[in-house]
Amino acid sequence: MKIAFLTHMFSFGGATISLYLLNKQLARTSGIERKIYVVNIIDRSFVEKFEQTGAAVRQIHIKPIYNFQYGHVPMAHFLYYRNISYKSFIQQLEHDGIDILHINTTVFPHIAEQVRKYSKIRVVTHVRELLPKYRPGIIQQYIIGRIRRHSDCVIAISDQEAAYFRGHPNMRIIPNPVEHIGEASLVQDGPLKIGMVANMSEGKGHLLLIKAAALLRSMSDLPPMRFYIVGARPQFVEALRSGETGALNEFERRCLDELAALNLLNVFQVIAYSHEVAPIISEWSVFVRPSLSADPWGRDIIEAMSLGLPIVATGSSEFYVRPGENGFLVPDVRERPLAEAIARLVRDPGLREQCRKNNIKKIQSMCSMEAHGNAVIDVYKKLMN
Repeated sequence: MKIAFLTHMFSFGGATISLYLLNKQLARTSGIERKIYVVNIIDRSFVEKFEQTGAAVRQIHIKPIYNFQYGHVPMAHFLYYRNISYKSFIQQLEHDGIDILHINTTVFPHIAEQVRKYSKIRVVTHVRELLPKYRPGIIQQYIIGRIRRHSDCVIAISDQEAAYFRGHPNMRIIPNPVEHIGEASLVQDGPLKIGMVANMSEGKGHLLLIKAAALLRSMSDLPPMRFYIVGARPQFVEALRSGETGALNEFERRCLDELAALNLLNVFQVIAYSHEVAPIISEWSVFVRPSLSADPWGRDIIEAMSLGLPIVATGSSEFYVRPGENGFLVPDVRERPLAEAIARLVRDPGLREQCRKNNIKKIQSMCSMEAHGNAVIDVYKKLMN
């Protein structure tokens, strides 16, 4: 069986890491040959990582048609990109003897359409992002329609992404994998540690956490706390140290100004982007995902759960977080409800311990590499049969 993966980029993000872990697991399965076609290589270390799994990596040029939570392809580009012919790419797939093209994102619906039109290669589309409607919704409907019509199987990472493709005859929900399932440190000296992991963009909710931290500090019954942001640019970390803000973007300046205005500079620690977050977050008491999109799922959540960290996340989907069982959800995306949810965990060590046990158990059943790999291999085998 020969599988080709088509992915938009190699970067330290959830889609790349999940694809890497899948290939790492597939490398343990005999009879599967793999090629990775990637459009944009931001982090070249992933080329070596994928090659170490036995996959061949090749960079190609395909124009993406995207419709994410933080924007969409300009309409003029969309109208042009959807009509570009990629017959040469399809011919390359056929020359390589590819049986299944596994598209690792929703940004290539036009490729799914052309592969189905010009070849007998089976198509799997992996839906890893929400597809919001931007008026008048033409791009959203194009992506959903092409994926629905031209994918032999649609894989979604949670029930939220799957909602766009309900009714597809071969719809599968397969949660993202995690490589290591361990436990957070049970012995913590000093203040309780509360933090988030995300690159610094407005939609991730950094300002929401900062404002919630100020409210938590005003609650007199709470023990001492320190707050953490992991994933900042080095320029932001340096600005906190030196006070020089010339290299910061507009959102980073707003975060710095808010930290200063709320007198939080001495209780917040900001850590630059890192490939290895587990050693950093393993001593935290509460993990927070304050996303303004109210999407309580993603690689940050499952990695925190894999360490047993209690979760507080904005949104209402209980796919990963069940209130009172392994954390709390905050449907009302404002700082006070977020602070109150965090405070419930801070006040109750017994509840945090219960959440720790439940998260380890849940991740072992939902997100182990073996379970993930077996589920995807099952998709491949059924398509081949």
